Amino acid sequence: MASAAVIGLHGYTGDAHARDGRLLYREQHLIWSQDGHTRRLVVYRCPDGQAFARKHLLSEGTPATPAFRLRDGVTGQEVEVKHDTAGVTVSYQARADAVPKQRQLSLPAQAIIDAGFDAYVHEHWSALLNGAIQRVHFLVPSRREWMNFTVRRVASDSGSVTYRLELGRWFAFLLPHVDVRYSLGDRRLLEYRGPSNLSDAQGNNPWVDIRFPAAQVFAQLPVSELQAAEQTPLDGRCAL
Repeated sequence: MASAAVIGLHGYTGDAHARDGRLLYREQHLIWSQDGHTRRLVVYRCPDGQAFARKHLLSEGTPATPAFRLRDGVTGQEVEVKHDTAGVTVSYQARADAVPKQRQLSLPAQAIIDAGFDAYVHEHWSALLNGAIQRVHFLVPSRREWMNFTVRRVASDSGSVTYRLELGRWFAFLLPHVDVRYSLGDRRLLEYRGPSNLSDAQGNNPWVDIRFPAAQVFAQLPVSELQAAEQTPLDGRCAL
């Protein structure tokens, strides 16, 4: 049976910089509907354009808790989160020569998985913009557990608003907070500041500042763009 048609393919690209301003990599996001579900493909590319990692996301139920699979061709890192009748199964392999670790977890209310944070922000936009503090369970695949975070507005100006995802104050040393800045006009993601979901050679998640300029937003893309992104080899070699 032929697969269902790709509907509404669109996307955007972000540039990830280190604290010293160096361009570390670029994120190519492609989003579409298929089989009645929202799907996303993220291709991570070195500054020279060569792909080195790829992530697939599938939103079957709540948009804030997508299933996803990530593979890094440089470090061998592999992460997978799958939904099942009991909740979710999390598989994590830090590098190619590491032993994969797996755990089954229940799916709590007010949960967020990976890029589902963006969907969560849009779902609770009015409350967050008006100063509400939302308490959520955020999945940390490397620890294979849910951790208690808060989401709140931390800054705003005439054109943008910044929301922060962070652990409780006493535990903030465990994981750095994440700041995401959006346009107030069209609620478009402008910037992400926090740990990358990719690991460096030492197994750490480097801090990145990812900017998503308007010039790199594409309202409509041909399916050939998706096919090329799916098939490109992960042979890029750049250090984080």
